Amino acid sequence: MTRWGLTLPLDGVPLHAHRALVEELPGLGYTDVWSAETAGTDAFTPLAMAAAWSPTLRLGTAIVPVHTRG
Repeated sequence: MTRWGLTLPLDGVPLHAHRALVEELPGLGYTDVWSAETAGTDAFTPLAMAAAWSPTLRLGTAIVPVHTRG
């Protein structure tokens, strides 16, 4: 099975505005959503929101530095 993924959050788009896109992803053939902690963004909040908006998507983190987790 081919898997397609999208990395969130999208630059310049507030998290709440991602909902419509995330809800459409499975219908467009996407299977995964990824997030990373780069440029000051949190990796887990976008994934938690994606899980609520589209529970069938697989979730993953890319870069999550341990020293920033407190």
